[in-house]
Amino acid sequence: MRRTLASKWCELAAAAIASLAAWQSPALAQVPFAEKRNPTPGEWSARAVYLGFGLGAFDRPGELRVSRVASPDSKKIAVFEKLELSILKEKTKLLGLADVQFTPLSEVLWSPDSQALAITWSDGGYVGTWRPRVFLVARGRVQEARVVEEMLKDFAVRFTCEKLGDLKDSANVAVLHWIKGSSKLLLVAEVPNHSSCKDMGSVMGYIVSVPSGKVLQRLSLRQLRAQWGQFLGERLGGPFKPSGI
Repeated sequence: MRRTLASKWCELAAAAIASLAAWQSPALAQVPFAEKRNPTPGEWSARAVYLGFGLGAFDRPGELRVSRVASPDSKKIAVFEKLELSILKEKTKLLGLADVQFTPLSEVLWSPDSQALAITWSDGGYVGTWRPRVFLVARGRVQEARVVEEMLKDFAVRFTCEKLGDLKDSANVAVLHWIKGSSKLLLVAEVPNHSSCKDMGSVMGYIVSVPSGKVLQRLSLRQLRAQWGQFLGERLGGPFKPSGI
């Protein structure tokens, strides 16, 4: 019995040492990210598709892991080639997009009716600034909808960040979920996590009409988690946990 227990402890110790060595090795550390079976959900939206390798893959900056995201009806595909967006329908490139570029720090969310596409992306790393772009597809063309101006004005009068100035320009904004097809969007605004911001990390949710951007409802973080928790990514304390690692 003692020999058996000792043997088991030795096996466990050896496994732990091997795991630690693999974790410390840059060559092995990237393997799990390269071998994920499914696309990684977004940091903001658990239903979005993350284009990069994830925040844990520090040795793969600037690389796309996903370059094509199909619409729910499988008739359209958002293609990110050299980080430039195009939308194909039955292999035909739709008109209306010109020089629309993103970074690997982007997450993509099609509307359930396949008539709209939202992309939340950052031009400055994980802290931000994160902003969404929303594209509507109709009659063979793509048109961008400006949907965040009204919500940002509301957010900027509720929170402040002296160093960053007007939060209409510096707040992080992300798409969380489409509502009623492509007619409404659930979004979130966040004061950036800069130590100089008195309200750093403060969050407010918004439901807006598409394409007008009219604010229909405002939600606290507690309300977001209670009413829409299944759609929230890890950044907002949602239930999503990465799989396939």
